[in-house]
Amino acid sequence: NTLLEVVESLSRHFGKKVELEDANAFRNCNVKTKFSDYELEDILNEFQTTHGLQYEIREGKYIVTSSQC
Repeated sequence: NTLLEVVESLSRHFGKKVELEDANAFRNCNVKTKFSDYELEDILNEFQTTHGLQYEIREGKYIVTSSQC
């Protein structure tokens, strides 16, 4: 899956806004992962470790700002 697909899935699953700051920058970023019984921030923090993902919380939204994929 692309990072965009994963972000959209997380947003739907947790009922929280999760967005990519620049979707074009992540269009070729593919990730393989499976999570169950984790909180949203735990998943995003795991992506920080495994994919160099950085995110910010702005006005209640989780905004992915960069990644090393």
